[in-house]
Amino acid sequence: MRCMTIAVCLCVLGTVTAEAQGVDWTVTIRNPTAWDAGVGVYHLFTWKPDVTDIPAGATRTIHLGANCPTGMWGYLHDGQSRQMQGTDMYGTWYDQPYFGAASCGHHRFYICPTPQRQAYLGLHPTWEKYDLQKKDFSFCKE
Repeated sequence: MRCMTIAVCLCVLGTVTAEAQGVDWTVTIRNPTAWDAGVGVYHLFTWKPDVTDIPAGATRTIHLGANCPTGMWGYLHDGQSRQMQGTDMYGTWYDQPYFGAASCGHHRFYICPTPQRQAYLGLHPTWEKYDLQKKDFSFCKE
């Protein structure tokens, strides 16, 4: 318990120090898909991040100030909202990215197909713009 208390105090102290120094951590996400996306970036002090819209073919940078990012979630719009596989800031795919380890820094990701999607396209290569399924896409480090 004592170690956990010390760790939390160090995280809070680090954030306060970063704010005093004018730090602005960023996460840049590129959307090379044929669909518009909605993406949320978790950080140490949020349970539900704001959604940033990223049109097909566009790139957006999310500014977090001194808050260290911990993970991302999102969805693609194909007439419905299809959930993407969440990830932490190290590129590991999780269902609940907000439990990922914090990574203070600037990060670059792109929306990429999961192995599930790649296997599907291997069977139906001409269907790339069709039949989008839940967790067919996630985030890969650039």
